[in-house]
Amino acid sequence: MKRFVLLLVSFVLLCSLVGCGDTTEPPKELTETATFEDFTLTLGEAERFTDNNGNEMLRVHAVYTNNGQDPYYAASCFAVRAFQNDVELDRYFSVDGEEDNMAKEIRNGKSIDVFFFFPLGDDPEVEVLIGEPTADMKSIGKRVYSW
Repeated sequence: MKRFVLLLVSFVLLCSLVGCGDTTEPPKELTETATFEDFTLTLGEAERFTDNNGNEMLRVHAVYTNNGQDPYYAASCFAVRAFQNDVELDRYFSVDGEEDNMAKEIRNGKSIDVFFFFPLGDDPEVEVLIGEPTADMKSIGKRVYSW
């Protein structure tokens, strides 16, 4: 009798584990275009350059689009970060007088070219992530640049 009860309990536990499969959706593949609410940011080409102070820099071109009626700045709609060797790079808002355009207000489906400036280290690969403008900056877009 004890064996029967033990087998029955084991069978019930096994059946309950079978029903506990992973029901989460696989993570969405991140692309160079990210959309958050009425806003879109598309990462374009990037180039390495040396600034006037002799620092090796990366300039990433992107296009910001506001499909809403209200004016917004690109800087308030996305959190853009870059990583090299799994270390987050500093971000510059202006280099040698060239502005990033992130503080220009647009609306009504208009687009504007924006730039992201990052100082580089030695590694030939930089991962740029587009995040939601929230505290956790959940990644919704990505592009890897290498040369």
